[in-house]
Amino acid sequence: MTEKTKKNRKTANKAGKKIKVVDCLVQGARDGLTGEALYAHLQAARPDVSDKAVVKAGFLALQDADLTDRPVLDAIYDLTMARRLKTVAVVEDLAAESAPVAEPVSEPATDGPPEKKRRKKAA
Repeated sequence: MTEKTKKNRKTANKAGKKIKVVDCLVQGARDGLTGEALYAHLQAARPDVSDKAVVKAGFLALQDADLTDRPVLDAIYDLTMARRLKTVAVVEDLAAESAPVAEPVSEPATDGPPEKKRRKKAA
């Protein structure tokens, strides 16, 4: 088996996995699930799915021209944005915890432009 064939198989597997997550997401939303219930449905059907995969699948589902049911689109959008913002909030929290807080430096007040230093003349 050549390297190109292996790569094509890996790509096909990833694409198939995305389609399965999208189908599961749309089916759960069509069944009337929203929010955490919809996410629990995804976790039950695909336990290995990550938040990143849920966000990608949600955006793919929203791009589907055949999907026109407003409550289904709203449920998918809400879950997608909640998972996306959860991921962003975690990153911001970690950055805030690790970054030292710098205290403002107060500079002495001056009444005018800074004075120039005079050079000593060579004798």
